Amino acid sequence: MESPVILSRALFDRVSRKVAPHVEANAKMRACAARIREHGTRQIAECLAIGKELVAARELCRAAYADDPGTGDGEWRNFLDEEVQIEWHQARRFICVYEKWGGHVAPPPNLSFRVLAELAAPEADPVVVAAIEEKVAKGERVTVAQVAAAKREVAKRSAPSKKNPPAKDTDYVRDFKLRWKKMSAAEKRSVHIFVGRQMTKGK
Repeated sequence: MESPVILSRALFDRVSRKVAPHVEANAKMRACAARIREHGTRQIAECLAIGKELVAARELCRAAYADDPGTGDGEWRNFLDEEVQIEWHQARRFICVYEKWGGHVAPPPNLSFRVLAELAAPEADPVVVAAIEEKVAKGERVTVAQVAAAKREVAKRSAPSKKNPPAKDTDYVRDFKLRWKKMSAAEKRSVHIFVGRQMTKGK
């Protein structure tokens, strides 16, 4: 009968042969994670750079149409649509993130752009922002799923009663959305300028 020492050594050798590939794989996966985090850091830097250029373009547009802010706002939307080819709300997210973290204050580490945009949005719920910032302060990672869950929780607590259901699109709004998809670039330009003028009335 083999001694316990020999048996334990044989068992250790078998376990080592099975575990070794996993240890090697785990090491390679950790290296992948480090490179992913590095890419993520560069991605945030690129997003801040985009925000900086959008702010510069917006200010140029405002200066060019200083005597007619409504037209300037419309031309700004046309610039986004035709030259940059991004939606206005998406450009706004880049700008908000840049205005919050594009200066001397660095953005919190290990946060995706979508989470940063949630923190920077002017209309962001203070409760959600506070919850995210608390997690960040503790060194915890925050994901988009966690932000969505926090928003759902806040929305649930402040949900309208059955007596006051949330507003739905009117027939006019639904019709306009359909017509917008069929409009030419020139028609969309005219709409942008009209909306810009309407939004700046009374300011």
